[in-house]
Amino acid sequence: MEKMIEWSKGVEKNENLDEMVLQAIKKIECEGYGIGEGRTATVCALEGRFDVCVKILNKSIRPKNGATEEMRFLDKLKSKKFPVPQAVCCAKTERSEYVFMEMIDGLSILDLIEDDLFEELPENFDFKGFFEKLREIVKRMHSENIYHRDLRPGNVMVDKIGNPVIIDFGESKELSLSTEEPYIDENSLGEARIISPDENRIIELCKELGSYLKNKNYFTR
Repeated sequence: MEKMIEWSKGVEKNENLDEMVLQAIKKIECEGYGIGEGRTATVCALEGRFDVCVKILNKSIRPKNGATEEMRFLDKLKSKKFPVPQAVCCAKTERSEYVFMEMIDGLSILDLIEDDLFEELPENFDFKGFFEKLREIVKRMHSENIYHRDLRPGNVMVDKIGNPVIIDFGESKELSLSTEEPYIDENSLGEARIISPDENRIIELCKELGSYLKNKNYFTR
């Protein structure tokens, strides 16, 4: 198993981390447990740890990027001070691929709306400022030739002080040539798949969260 672990550039490896990762994978593969489940992956909390979580990739419906590729995105963006989780390591077994990373202290826009967690928003949450920051983060990400391509409500979080954090780089793309199209993929048959641009996704997020907050009388306070 140890040979299957690749450590993040931003983390100093030690025996305690080794043991944590090995035991977590063993427990997950024996029992299974999660805090968030999507079409291509499940996110699990680690027993006894509140600072680390693990993303388990679905091998039957695999995202564009495997565990190694996703950790590479996190490492690159974190090194440039982007608000993304700190990667710890990635691992591969016969059953699945795993990305261990920082557990963000906050809540996703999806959880906020679906679980009606309005009272858990930071005090004096600035709706307009939040989306201004999110647009600037994505604009700066694009200047690094990285496109998220999956800015759904579950992939944008509000941290404990009300700032945006972007998670889940399973569908992200880094352009190596200026002629590449960031939002078009081709399958093995040469068929094109067109993806909604990040900017459009932010507009949709703004409308969705705005509608929820309006119903909570947020804008009349």
